Amino acid sequence: MKKYLHIIIFFGLMTAQVVLAQDDQSSPNNKIAPTVTGYYQSINLDEDTPCTCDTKTQRTHDLAKGLRPYDVINYKLHAYKFTFGSSTVGVSKLFKAFENDKSVYKVSMKEWDSFMLLTDDTFNVTSFESAAKSVFATFEPIDVESFLQRKNTTSYNEYVKYKQESSKK
Repeated sequence: MKKYLHIIIFFGLMTAQVVLAQDDQSSPNNKIAPTVTGYYQSINLDEDTPCTCDTKTQRTHDLAKGLRPYDVINYKLHAYKFTFGSSTVGVSKLFKAFENDKSVYKVSMKEWDSFMLLTDDTFNVTSFESAAKSVFATFEPIDVESFLQRKNTTSYNEYVKYKQESSKK
């Protein structure tokens, strides 16, 4: 009986080692996507919960103001193109969340297919882009110059001139 008990324990331990080795996180065959964390992951973007996105605050108005001189050279620029999905509730919640993100200075929309964020250095791009990909049907970064060229000629010229002068230094 003791022989059988030892054999059972031996095979039990060997089986456990094989299972644990297969579950090893460092295994090249076991790729786990990194978890994105940040402010935008704390927002409930679920389409089945109320939004209360229709209330306008002073911050809402400030975020929506047009591009002003030096905006495009004083802030970090992040331009995106997108398409809406079957519901815009999640998108509305995401845009409403800009009110509480003090790293966002302004949101510049171009019709209903692209927008640009003007931010400071503390803006969590990864957190925002991850959340945006979950609420838009399609969402991808685009070239800032292309966005500005279509949006605002004055800001585009200012941006191009600034880039040219910066590259000379």
